[in-house]
Amino acid sequence: MIIGAFRRFGIDASSEEGTPDRESQRKVRLYDRLSAKQRRELSAELMRLNGAQVKGFIDALTIAVSRKIQRIVVLPLHGQIEELPTLDEAIAFLRPYDDQNGRKPVYRYEIQIRYSNGDSIEGKFAEKEEAIEFLESYRPK
Repeated sequence: MIIGAFRRFGIDASSEEGTPDRESQRKVRLYDRLSAKQRRELSAELMRLNGAQVKGFIDALTIAVSRKIQRIVVLPLHGQIEELPTLDEAIAFLRPYDDQNGRKPVYRYEIQIRYSNGDSIEGKFAEKEEAIEFLESYRPK
C-alpha cells in the first residue's frame, strides 16, 4: 500500500536491506522535490490506505500513555499450601489455623498492579527479589 501510494507521485519507495545508500538518497531527493500540495496529497493517500491501522495504533498508544497505576496490591503469603479434597476438610483445617503467627516463612509474594483504565497485571514470585524486579520493571523510563 505504501509503495503504491508513493508510486502515484513518481517515487519508487521500495527498499531492501542491501539497497545502496546512494539509491536511498536519490529516493529521498525525489520526495524532497514534491510540492507542499503533493506532500499533503501523499499524506492523505497514505491515511486513506492505512486509516484503520493508524487509528488502531493511535488508540492503543492513547490507552498506554493515558493509563496510570491506580493501586498496587502486595500479598506476602506465609506458611505452606494445604490442598484438601473436600470442603469439610478445608473448613476443619481453617478453624484452628493460627493466623496471628508471623514467624512462618514467606511462601510466595503475589502482586497485582491495577490501572485507571481497568487493566490489571499480576505476578506470583517465590523470591522477594523477583517481586521487586517485577515492580521495578513497571517504573516509567
